[in-house]
Amino acid sequence: MIEAPAEVAGMLLENQGQWELAHWRSADSVWINDGGHSYRNPCNAFALSEGRLREISNAFDDEE
Repeated sequence: MIEAPAEVAGMLLENQGQWELAHWRSADSVWINDGGHSYRNPCNAFALSEGRLREISNAFDDEE
């Protein structure tokens, strides 16, 4: 249990800075970006699978 969650949160975020803007692009009809913290950046070790990326891109395309 944390007695002072606001203080701990402040310490965790201190000097983190803002993430840089991600640059979006379409690769084989799948929307990906270059964000270092993005699950939609295939270069990240924790990125979503290609199938999941395609599923998400298709869902966004269907909204139009």
